[in-house]
Amino acid sequence: MANELATRAPQESGLASGRPETPNEMLLRVSREEGIPPTGLTILGGRPYVNVTGLDVKLRSKCEAENLVHVGTEYVPIQEASKENGMRAAGWGVVRLFDKKGFEKSLAAAAGAGPVSKDIIDTLKELYYHIFRMRGFASPETLKMGTMQLKDNIEHMAERRATNRAKREATGTGLTSLEELPDEVASNGKPSSVSVLNPQISPPPTDLPNPWIGKVVSVEGREFSYKTGERAGKKGTVYRVTCADGVYFGTFNADAADVARSCSKTGEEVNVQWKSGKYGPEIERLDLAALAEGAEGNEA
Repeated sequence: MANELATRAPQESGLASGRPETPNEMLLRVSREEGIPPTGLTILGGRPYVNVTGLDVKLRSKCEAENLVHVGTEYVPIQEASKENGMRAAGWGVVRLFDKKGFEKSLAAAAGAGPVSKDIIDTLKELYYHIFRMRGFASPETLKMGTMQLKDNIEHMAERRATNRAKREATGTGLTSLEELPDEVASNGKPSSVSVLNPQISPPPTDLPNPWIGKVVSVEGREFSYKTGERAGKKGTVYRVTCADGVYFGTFNADAADVARSCSKTGEEVNVQWKSGKYGPEIERLDLAALAEGAEGNEA
């Protein structure tokens, strides 16, 4: 439905009629111009912003159009938030793309001229990597909400800003991402436009089928520290699995994240059994959809 809305020609937009655009008209216009579904955009304060879903769709479209492989999106901390530095966090967001076909063509040409050493292969690989690196920052001054000023939240926002900027750089996206806005600016927007148009801020969907079957757009991991219990002080990783049509799931299961990441590259569908969690749908089990269907057929 979202994709249908994005491609449907407007009856008479605000721009065509001479009147101001409504938020929905702006949403659909920018969606068509940017080539992403409406769920990849957020209208806030009368201006359009791209969200994580939109950036992931843009990145995947670029890879498909240019025959590139998305090797991964990483976050490299520069500075952790601490009392000594005023709780300011910073880091690099890094997007790595690889021109596999170009590499294989050059490798074949080199092999035709004689033996190919490991050094030659490594040099060729470096030539066909496309690396986009951007910095992100966060501090109490840019996160005014009290609940966002905890160390983990500040570091998470620095990570999100850095990786969003790297994805924007990789895809040539001119729209600013919502997370890059200072907190006081974002909080002055209309809550209704955010809750309706941005699935990452809205409450977890109640009509999501269980199990859910579809394609994975991207997988991102974020490290955190356990605060209490037997694992207090130890590191863990939480993963966000963004799927088609703005659907997303969270998980702490590295194996499920690996399967999802592999499927984001191959285009294979996944079968996700989920439960409602504090911050949205959480994965209980994730399998290849084809394998899950085969298992059901054998049981029948």
